[in-house]
Amino acid sequence: MFKKAILTALALCLSLSIPAFAEVESEQAQVGNLEMTWPVVHTKNKKADTLINKDIKSFMDDFRAGFVDRKFTAGRTWYEEKYEDTQLVSLVLSDLRSQGNDNKVKTAGVVYELASGQRLPLSAFVRVTVDDLNGYLANQCYNSSDVKIHPEKKVTRVPEDFFLNQDGSISILFQTEELGTLLDGPAYIRLTQQDLRELNTRNPRS
Repeated sequence: MFKKAILTALALCLSLSIPAFAEVESEQAQVGNLEMTWPVVHTKNKKADTLINKDIKSFMDDFRAGFVDRKFTAGRTWYEEKYEDTQLVSLVLSDLRSQGNDNKVKTAGVVYELASGQRLPLSAFVRVTVDDLNGYLANQCYNSSDVKIHPEKKVTRVPEDFFLNQDGSISILFQTEELGTLLDGPAYIRLTQQDLRELNTRNPRS
């Protein structure tokens, strides 16, 4: 299944004309100082729907739990649908947590296989190391406004948060201040289709 996902990721741009298999709807709620918007995914498979939306709910539960535990006093959540075809849907889930003058954005990038509802790991698409990612920092790192940045910080881990792009590239997400500044928000390293091919050749499956 993961091999199939890799082939799909390398040919994403070829599937853009295929009718969408999933429907992503917005749900909203406001409770006190919290404004929440989150996605609800509907497919032709009820079991897959349950698994996907349960995983999304865990992101929302973490946000609400932080508020209940008084880790922040106000906040909001939102999401972006980054990619969708007949096999995959890719979402970015974000929240803003405010405590006085301290405002911090937390984000998660998720990719689901629509047939099974499984959340796919980054390794299903590309095999990449910390050293590999550091090699892309100078020219392929962007802030939350999609503006290219040149971080002074180095990559210290391979995140599991990522999203798919319409052109077949993959963006690997880092949390606020992990690579860029507080003003940059969450940053990401974008790997092109050629990068993905080279990385998977360089890092064969063990």
